Amino acid sequence: MLGASGFSSTNLSNTVAVIVREDDSIVLVDAGLSEATCSNPGKSVGHLRARFLGIKTTTADSVAVQLEQLGYRRQAVKAIIATHLHFDHVNGVRDFPSAELIVSKDELDAFSWRHTDFGYDKRDLKLEQRIVPVELDGDARDGFARSLDLFEDDSVHLLDTQGHTPGSIAVSIATSDAQFMHVGDAVYTVNELNLVNGSPISRVIRWNKDKYRVAASALRVAAKTQTLVPSHDAATFAALPKAPRARRAE
Repeated sequence: MLGASGFSSTNLSNTVAVIVREDDSIVLVDAGLSEATCSNPGKSVGHLRARFLGIKTTTADSVAVQLEQLGYRRQAVKAIIATHLHFDHVNGVRDFPSAELIVSKDELDAFSWRHTDFGYDKRDLKLEQRIVPVELDGDARDGFARSLDLFEDDSVHLLDTQGHTPGSIAVSIATSDAQFMHVGDAVYTVNELNLVNGSPISRVIRWNKDKYRVAASALRVAAKTQTLVPSHDAATFAALPKAPRARRAE
């Protein structure tokens, strides 16, 4: 996992999962903030938004720079799975010119008609030729009603967590010795699952209360067998393996 503590006023991390495939290509779950945004948040996302969110980052906090410091070229990133399309999750897509953006069709549709939502930024999706919308048309899995075996090899499953946004997904990742689930903003912290109505921040930002509760119920089931990783849970992030082992870039 990679991350940056870029939302200082609320002490939120911003966690990105890094999957190195057998062919050495890389798949990301979310992309965080771009190199340009991390360098100058006010200029990139607007001074009001940056101040409201308390974003304080440097260029080194961008996922592309962190990967390069570990010896992985940004051109090796071939796919980015978006848990949803809020700017703090997909703003960094622009740093990966070889990657396609995989997103649920429900979320892409929502972005089209809710692009004035405070969390969406239409500038983040000026990559129409690289966007791959997917339908979660697989069987129920891990407590979730809809799923998709993305690579058809049981390594990465997309799961329906509508609630935070109309097309939010969680991403279940199987490793050789563990199972992780990047849940995006379906919940903001793992401890939120102990609260009937969610955390105050979830109640303010979520799109649909009833769907949020359905997703939270499924996450409670999944937590029995997998490590749940919310995007902005600093405590959970601190306990995770932080990155692939460093190597020299080719």
